[in-house]
Amino acid sequence: RFVFVFVPLILAVLVVSGFLFLAQGGFAPFRIPHGAPTPLENDAALVARGSYLASIGNCAACHTQRGGQAYAGGRPFPNAYGTLYSPNITSDREHGIGDWSLEEFVHTMRFGVSRYGVQYPAFPYEQFALMSDGDLKALYAYMRSVPPSKDDAPGNELEFPASSRTALI
Repeated sequence: RFVFVFVPLILAVLVVSGFLFLAQGGFAPFRIPHGAPTPLENDAALVARGSYLASIGNCAACHTQRGGQAYAGGRPFPNAYGTLYSPNITSDREHGIGDWSLEEFVHTMRFGVSRYGVQYPAFPYEQFALMSDGDLKALYAYMRSVPPSKDDAPGNELEFPASSRTALI
């Protein structure tokens, strides 16, 4: 009788507590900072450092489709659950990351969670999480200098449950 009465009760309490925790801002990766794009000083050295970091991080390889504009996204990544498409990370405010603040950019790079939800595991945020604040600021400055592209990557084509970003939590 104990198992039939108390185990469901304990599970219900844990689930409700978890939802309350997350609803109040709970776990840091899910407290996504929002705000206006961060104004940056016209610092050519910072942008050059960001360009170097983007080069050694090989960002263009994943965020550029064959024959497309650099960093405009749309490159397909077939996998066992379907196909992921890399997002546009140009300075375009609508289709890229041009309206992201520095804090939002850093948060996405460190935790793999953006305003669009949890990033798919093809995004190696666990490696970017180790970057210094200065390096992430430089990378942000460089990405803000990349010409904007109106290209909008196709939607991911994934089977359930992989199609649900919430399921990735």
